Amino acid sequence: IKFNTEVKDTTSLNADEVIVATGSKARILKVPGAEKAIEACDYLLGRREVGQKVIIIGGGPGGYPAAQIAAAEGLNVVLIERDQLGGTCLNRGCIPTKAMTHVAEVAMTVADAAECGVETVGCPVSIDYRRATQRRDEVVTTMREGLASTMANVNIVIGEAVVDSTKPPTVTAAGTTFTAPRLIVATGAAPARLPIEGADLALTSD
Repeated sequence: IKFNTEVKDTTSLNADEVIVATGSKARILKVPGAEKAIEACDYLLGRREVGQKVIIIGGGPGGYPAAQIAAAEGLNVVLIERDQLGGTCLNRGCIPTKAMTHVAEVAMTVADAAECGVETVGCPVSIDYRRATQRRDEVVTTMREGLASTMANVNIVIGEAVVDSTKPPTVTAAGTTFTAPRLIVATGAAPARLPIEGADLALTSD
């Protein structure tokens, strides 16, 4: 820990206790080509010298924030996503799930309205599943379009990314080849099934 490295005068700070919350350092995986990856924490904090161009594979919650930050720093950013911008969370996981959960919450609120003194006589509670799923899709589309609008300075490419070389990183997607000094791989993860009987009957985000 270095103290007083940014202090420009002779001011001293005294306290009974000191709390150190400096976080941790990103760890690079021991796999071929890993040395070409940008260490996320160091990159976001600006501690690593990054070239004028960067390729990001994956447009989910890991990839798109990196693209936004890099573009804001004036870098030439190429973001490659094989499916839809926003990843699993926005398109098939968190957001659509919460949209459907909200429908159930509204229905339960109406059903229990009488307990709060609100009469709904002659208005039985029912759920129009077609309209509920339509609204879910509208919410997802609106948020995805909103996300895209925040990355006007990012070259978003929809297509499967193929890494042709790591020295320097060369990636082909949608018929176009891109080369950059650095490559960020933010491809996310795949759902895991429990090793139990009947696991194949469970639904996943995929």
